[in-house]
Amino acid sequence: MERVNRILINDKYRQYQSMVEITERDRIFCRHDLRHCIDVARITMLLSYEEGVTFDKELVYAAALLHDIGRARDSHNHHIKSAEMSEEILRKSGFSAAEAKTITEVIKNHGNTDIAEEKTFSGLFTGRTSFRGTVLTVKQGEPVIGARIIKICR
Repeated sequence: MERVNRILINDKYRQYQSMVEITERDRIFCRHDLRHCIDVARITMLLSYEEGVTFDKELVYAAALLHDIGRARDSHNHHIKSAEMSEEILRKSGFSAAEAKTITEVIKNHGNTDIAEEKTFSGLFTGRTSFRGTVLTVKQGEPVIGARIIKICR
């Protein structure tokens, strides 16, 4: 997970994530902070195990850390902006061009409900309507059982 650690210490990543956190500090529900990103990675890994498919853990965590950084610049089309902003960070963190392409495609598609039931990296990253029983914190300190795990955080 060395490359994921490089993302976490990347100056641009830290700047973008800080901007998102400042912008969303008054949100009552799901803030797109580091905890949210880690939750997304863990849920994606759980879904992959549940579905019997596996993905490189480092790619999952990289996509999760970067999938909302575009909110620093454009909250409406943040998935597209996040993918664009991620490219340099991924390159500087040591991901190959092919890995970066996979990660940015997942990021671009993370709001695409049409693929949510696919047993693909993008589909599982988007979330499943069939995944039940996961505790998700939607308001600080108040756990809620989530039927639609990732879509609850828009």
